[in-house]
Amino acid sequence: MAPATSATRPLAPRCARPRSGAGRGRTAAIYRGPVGSRPGPSDPLGIYAAGFYEDQSDGSLRSARVVAPSLIELVGPRSVLDVGCGVGTWLRAFVDSGVTDVVGLDGHHVEESLLQIDPALFRPTDLSRPFDLGRRFHLVLCLEVAEHLDAGAAETLVRSLAGHGDVIAFSAAVPFQGGTHHVNEQWPAYWIERFEAHGYACLDVLRPMLWNRPEVEWWYAQNLLLFVAEDELADPRWATAQALPTFGKIAAVHPRLHEVRHEPPPATVGPAPGARSGRPLLRRLLDDLGRARQRVVRRGSSPPAS
Repeated sequence: MAPATSATRPLAPRCARPRSGAGRGRTAAIYRGPVGSRPGPSDPLGIYAAGFYEDQSDGSLRSARVVAPSLIELVGPRSVLDVGCGVGTWLRAFVDSGVTDVVGLDGHHVEESLLQIDPALFRPTDLSRPFDLGRRFHLVLCLEVAEHLDAGAAETLVRSLAGHGDVIAFSAAVPFQGGTHHVNEQWPAYWIERFEAHGYACLDVLRPMLWNRPEVEWWYAQNLLLFVAEDELADPRWATAQALPTFGKIAAVHPRLHEVRHEPPPATVGPAPGARSGRPLLRRLLDDLGRARQRVVRRGSSPPAS
């Protein structure tokens, strides 16, 4: 499915007004000071070392260069917040596409030397606790992050996201997807229910756009949903987006994940040295066992109990 066409008018949703009941209350614990690769308050076990980001950086940036222009065309953001930005590959794609008002949040463990955005745009933040930057953004990203937080932090995360924008691009790992420190893998319905409780509707229009794009990592193609505040969605400007093809919010597993998890075994087992080519392994073992029993009987001993 191709991305949104040029006929889709950028929406530039209103981002200045506060939403009732969202994002108010306690301010997050934001970790100040130098960023390093050592274990820290947000990663006490040192799970997310430099190699974690280096291994996925290329695929993440490649995916972002496809998805960011589609989101810009669909939403028309002038500011973007990336919650769980890693080394900032997605924000780099937005900056390269002309959106320069960007902020990235992630743990204290992210190495400053690996950042692909200006370090001044990165704020070390404990995402498991409420956070409030004191402003709103036209677009909020939270991509493959929520599964890394304990289930008890799910509501806190959704409330913090809702407190920072009316349009949220969100993806999270599904059950059995697998990955580093995935502690809360959930089907889309789990997250849809939590966003709906904060007055957000799910537009499942991104997965059809990305499903057959090989340059996009399968976990984004499989999991990426768009949540829009209901009062914002009522604006006629969203009519075009609501008319786009949709997956209907179903729980879907991408073929590439299925292939990774279910590599087919060899159709046959090759012959053992000295055996006839093409004979199944089980047949050979049974034949060998039968011959051994016959040798025992010929020597006058009782065959071993079967």
